[in-house]
Amino acid sequence: MIGAKKIVTTTTTTTTTIRRPDGTEEVVRKQEVRTDHVPIVPGQAMVAEAEEEEEEKQEQQEATQQTTSAKVQTTNIIVGNVYIPPSINPAVSHPERADSFIKWEAPPAHYHTMYPDLVSSCTGAKRALLVGIVYKGTENHLEGCINDTMLMKKFLIQKYKYDPANIRMLNEDQTDPSLIPTRANILASMKWLVEGTQMGDSLVFQFSGHGGQTADLNGDESDGEDETIFPLDFKTAGMIIDDEMNEILVRGLPKGVRLTAVFDCCHSGSALDLPFTYLPDGRIKSHGTLHKIGKMASSTTTELLKGDVKGAIENIKEGMRQIAIRTMSQDEKVAAKGSLVADVILFSGCKDYQTSSDARVNGRPVGAMTYALTKAFKEKEEMTYGELFNRIRHILAEHFLQIPQISSARFMDVNQPFIM
Repeated sequence: MIGAKKIVTTTTTTTTTIRRPDGTEEVVRKQEVRTDHVPIVPGQAMVAEAEEEEEEKQEQQEATQQTTSAKVQTTNIIVGNVYIPPSINPAVSHPERADSFIKWEAPPAHYHTMYPDLVSSCTGAKRALLVGIVYKGTENHLEGCINDTMLMKKFLIQKYKYDPANIRMLNEDQTDPSLIPTRANILASMKWLVEGTQMGDSLVFQFSGHGGQTADLNGDESDGEDETIFPLDFKTAGMIIDDEMNEILVRGLPKGVRLTAVFDCCHSGSALDLPFTYLPDGRIKSHGTLHKIGKMASSTTTELLKGDVKGAIENIKEGMRQIAIRTMSQDEKVAAKGSLVADVILFSGCKDYQTSSDARVNGRPVGAMTYALTKAFKEKEEMTYGELFNRIRHILAEHFLQIPQISSARFMDVNQPFIM
């Protein structure tokens, strides 16, 4: 049709190798997404289709290659796929996906009889702690982290009726010294979040900033690495490790309290050290010896197929190291790090070994995970936990390589409605 227009979303990916706050190197991918309305040209659909096929090939190649250059820039064109800020993104009707019918692994039949009243009604007090750190004036500078907390605050107030007075924001823009995201202030605010809670209360914790890993010193990690977050003063005060966060945010919660945690940072897959991680196909993830052997075999085969014999040998060495690490049984993990009485659910932006994107959407810096979560509710207002997780996964997969994770402190029914 003459004069007709279509929506074109341009995604520019910049991949940079930087030095992490703890001195190690990581690959950071930044995304810039721009939406334009352009005239439809006869025959352009065929060109767009060819471009999309080429884009898929490029993404597959990118997923299997280790980035070694200091800076690599590619541009992908995505046609007919609107990707705009949630504040102006209308609700969109999507057809049912095949994974909407996943059979999620359910708790044992006797579980809710043994532990009654576990599921929080979320009808009591509501409280939130939102931490965003951009590390201004440092070589570790990020852009979208404070925006993430603003986006989450708006989401909580508008959709779940949180009182702004009960939402504590920690970031560098605060004038109150107690709200600057130092190590001491973050830990103190975590204790404020859980203090005095009772059955039916709903809590939210969000962290957007730098995440990392450090050697596990107490033997509770299947991969030998503790996950960490970096407070503003990490160089002098140190990181906050997952063991500390688990002790405050998980272990001390009373019966029937719901904590929903969102980590929009690198290496965040098990940021709260929760014992149950749910895979996209519905199964609960295993960390046993057979799983480690399978992972080693898969990664070694990939390196050999690329002709990288040295990389394959390194994978075997790392795999043997992982196998030598004693893995807690599920019951031991629940006893040490889980909760038999409280609802704790973690949405993390990537797996433990992955980085998480600091993105730009129509020129506005945001974290990929926070944006995907809030965008999911623009597409569909009511969802189960499983539906929400898969919708987040699909939104991220449109533009990013990172794979989100959902985990919990105890067995949970993933088919229950998501509430906060």
